[in-house]
Amino acid sequence: MYIIITGHDGKEGLKLVGDELTTIFSYLGNEIKGVIWGERVWQKGEVTSTKAMNEAYQAGVNA
Repeated sequence: MYIIITGHDGKEGLKLVGDELTTIFSYLGNEIKGVIWGERVWQKGEVTSTKAMNEAYQAGVNA
């Protein structure tokens, strides 16, 4: 699985959330293939113009 995290902070501010979710989902038996970071987004629709959207699309295509 891929974990997708979005938030107003950059990756450094969101890293703790990524670490915690990775740990939780790993303990539940999931294989974590990666974390996709939607950084510096706050309002609805802002993420659509970020590299995170392309990374998520590519992850789905390559799954």
